[in-house]
Amino acid sequence: MPSLDTRKAIRLTMVKGINMTGPKGYADLIRRADPDYVEVKAYMFVGSSRMRLSLDNMPSFAEIMDFSEKINAELNYKIKDFKEDSRVILLSRD
Repeated sequence: MPSLDTRKAIRLTMVKGINMTGPKGYADLIRRADPDYVEVKAYMFVGSSRMRLSLDNMPSFAEIMDFSEKINAELNYKIKDFKEDSRVILLSRD
């Protein structure tokens, strides 16, 4: 992605109990991709995913904020915006 001459974004959909571990590993991958923005979003218990996952897999906004801050401790991006009811945090390189 670093060679693309455009703004770049990565979205992480976080699922409690499945992939909300290893924030340093996420930061390493994000650093390699060198995106302008990182969107850290909670899995939402909707649609056909309800057949595979449970309501317990849906992280709270506080859990998403905490995990975003752990990733960002390695990256030093800025929290550009957030939407609490959507459980999403936007990190920006500038």
